[in-house]
Amino acid sequence: MWEIASATLKPLRFISLFSTGLLAGLLSDFMFFVTPALATLPGPAFVQTTQALDRQFFDPIPWVYTVVNFSILFVLLVTVREWRTLPWILTAVALVCAVVATASTLAINVPINIDVINNWSAQNPPANWAEVRDRWDQANTFRAILELVAFGAQLVAVLLPSRGLVPARQQASIGRVQTAA
Repeated sequence: MWEIASATLKPLRFISLFSTGLLAGLLSDFMFFVTPALATLPGPAFVQTTQALDRQFFDPIPWVYTVVNFSILFVLLVTVREWRTLPWILTAVALVCAVVATASTLAINVPINIDVINNWSAQNPPANWAEVRDRWDQANTFRAILELVAFGAQLVAVLLPSRGLVPARQQASIGRVQTAA
């Protein structure tokens, strides 16, 4: 069984690192470049641009969050025998960060995005559009930082030496001195 788990670990780690890096990069791009540019726009232009962006991201991004969370979880499950090691703990930290980022996204960013897409008019933005924009930006900064930490923790976990997946019978004999018969 552990041979199968060992064979799946590298692809799982690749998927979790790639998807987390992709999401962290995307959210960081928004944090550092897109939202500062949007902040310079007047209300009507902000609404129009935000609606265009949201329509492009609304369908694919939930899949990315799903892949991030489940791939990290699967890495932890496959390596559960290493639960006392620093690589496993760092991967667990990555999962916690990713789950909290997902929860924050679902609680704050998604409802704002849905409201902007469905209810806002570019010709007549709501009076509090700048406050809503700022609340979205703060939540985005929070989730971007969490995803960056998740990515960094996984990256360090991969770079650290690991015991690897060793069957229990071999773990029991590790460190024992064998005597000649």
